[in-house]
Amino acid sequence: MPIRRALSTLRRNRSAAVTVEFALMLPVLLALTFGCFEVGWLLQAEQKAKAVASDMAEQVAAVNNTTGTANIENYCSIGYLEVAPAAGYLLAGIASVTNYQGSGVTVDWNQACIFSPTVSDPAGIATTSPSLVPNVGDTVILAQVTYVYNPPIHFVLLPASWNLTVVGFARPYNGAPVQL
Repeated sequence: MPIRRALSTLRRNRSAAVTVEFALMLPVLLALTFGCFEVGWLLQAEQKAKAVASDMAEQVAAVNNTTGTANIENYCSIGYLEVAPAAGYLLAGIASVTNYQGSGVTVDWNQACIFSPTVSDPAGIATTSPSLVPNVGDTVILAQVTYVYNPPIHFVLLPASWNLTVVGFARPYNGAPVQL
């Protein structure tokens, strides 16, 4: 008789069912919560990469002469400082592309930041978007940034790092190609 009474009491008592349902739903809720945080951080990292590429191109476009690789490293330092608080590291390259009369779209110079690759195919990037160098004599400064983002909380279902590659561009302020 005591076993029957215990079973009937358990059948009427629903607190155990609530506990089991909560235990089943908790991993799903935590996955959604941490997934939302990680996606938000990833979007923020992508925006930072876009801002860095744009700012680096604007800084180079604002000068007439970069006076060699030392100044390029200064522009790269600006980019490193912009992403400094975020988790990850930055690879960047800067190039100048001009549309010359006889030779067409030509790479004037292509310079990499420390431990970074140069801009991959700057002439191809400039020609894929016809608005970058549409006319003979047009020059554009390209800054290609790869931001390798490592999220602070690694979520099991998502990759451990993300490579965000963006290209920023700017026209030289004086209209003439920037000399290296």
